[in-house]
Amino acid sequence: MEFFIEGGRTRTGKPCPPKGGLLNIAIDTLLSRKVEDILIVPVNFSYDKLLEGNYIREQLGKAKVKESFLSAALGLWNSIQTKFGNARIDFGQPFSVREFIQSYKRWKFPLSQLQLSSCESCVSDTDQNHNSVEDSEFFIEDRRDFVSNLAQHVIYDGVKNLSLMSTNIIAFLLLNKFRDGVTTEVLLKELEILQKDLVARRHDLTIAKDMKEVIKHGLTILGPSLVRRELVRIESTKSTRQTQMFLKPVTALPNVLELSYYSTCLLPIYAMEAVIATSILTLKGRELRDFQNIPGIICHVTDIELISTCLELCGILQNEFIFHPPCQTLEYTVRRSLDDLKSQGLVKYDRTRLYSENTGGDFSFRSVDLIYVSKDAGTYQRLRFLHGLIAPILDTYAVSSLVLNRLVGCEAIERHLQMDMLAEVKCHLQQHFIKYGESLALDPIRNFIKLLIGWQVLECSSQNYVTTYVLTESFDLDDSVDAVIRRVKRFQV
Repeated sequence: MEFFIEGGRTRTGKPCPPKGGLLNIAIDTLLSRKVEDILIVPVNFSYDKLLEGNYIREQLGKAKVKESFLSAALGLWNSIQTKFGNARIDFGQPFSVREFIQSYKRWKFPLSQLQLSSCESCVSDTDQNHNSVEDSEFFIEDRRDFVSNLAQHVIYDGVKNLSLMSTNIIAFLLLNKFRDGVTTEVLLKELEILQKDLVARRHDLTIAKDMKEVIKHGLTILGPSLVRRELVRIESTKSTRQTQMFLKPVTALPNVLELSYYSTCLLPIYAMEAVIATSILTLKGRELRDFQNIPGIICHVTDIELISTCLELCGILQNEFIFHPPCQTLEYTVRRSLDDLKSQGLVKYDRTRLYSENTGGDFSFRSVDLIYVSKDAGTYQRLRFLHGLIAPILDTYAVSSLVLNRLVGCEAIERHLQMDMLAEVKCHLQQHFIKYGESLALDPIRNFIKLLIGWQVLECSSQNYVTTYVLTESFDLDDSVDAVIRRVKRFQV
């Protein structure tokens, strides 16, 4: 049986939150013992260019155009006239739902046991006991949680199997590293570095070995509306000049939203590192900026402080990314990503003894783990690069939170609330308070509203197919709303 667990096409390039309806029906056949087992095969589709076109209108809050025979005919004609490049289908490693159930039971142990679990426990150990599924009443009672965990695991595995196209890696570098433009020679070198990094992370790249051909193909597919090309003369020596192609991404609205779609496909791969980099800059960004290249270690942060900051930021972005498979804890994933940053030379660990004064005036020593951040400018630039990957989303959240002040003592229809937040983001863009045009998108605004409901800041009610939002009693005060705004804006670094 085949079905699309995301429920439809992503509007941003990132995976959509999974829909568990059909999956729940399939699981019911196992829990009712109509079948002995179910094997789930994650499947991922990759495209150089979307056949359906872009979703700019929807992201800007405009109504979806209704399909008609004429629009379908025009779409067919455009598809014949347009170059769409390549497409690829990747099949992930199948895993047993029966084994997943057994792992799910083990996750119900205390947190200390959970930290020892690993993702491989879900997809390996094929010689495990295949006796009948036990405690069926337990799974009926927790069916929604179980199916949700299983669906998230499928999405997480799907991202791991993602094959990256030439348009993805070119858009990613142009938007996040060379927003002001770059020569093809420099882009060529950066593509080779990115390719090695992605291969090391076990991602396939559907690109040619010749990087010049990759750039040529990718730029042809993206087109001049997304990437501008011009010839420039660059002095190689005092007496000679060379002509090179200069590439610059189109960062003006609405084009940047389409370019961001292709770039964002890589975002889940670096999401956790972006969270850690943002957390470091939140805690020590000023020191890193002001004391670059000064000899000696310039700053450090305690292990506990950094981890807790990362967990808080992951909580804010919980509707944007699936940071970890259900069989691992979030803290475990953060620590593993910190180890990756350590291997890259961005941070290093050390255990030291600190003394503190207790209430009686006596001093005591305690051992703490410190995380040191390298002093060189290259480290700061790398942290800024990683932070920039999620900065557009954080800007959308921070600016949208300002609209909450207008809800004190009032209510708002869902559509009106979304449009008010979108207008606020647009106003901040026009006044250059935020710089990323891709922040002006409806999808992260919807995710932010969903987050506020989870925080019990907002509550909603529906009547006659109209959804209305109000602040909950605890947050229907200016001071309470201001606290929420500070909580979100804290990570705008």
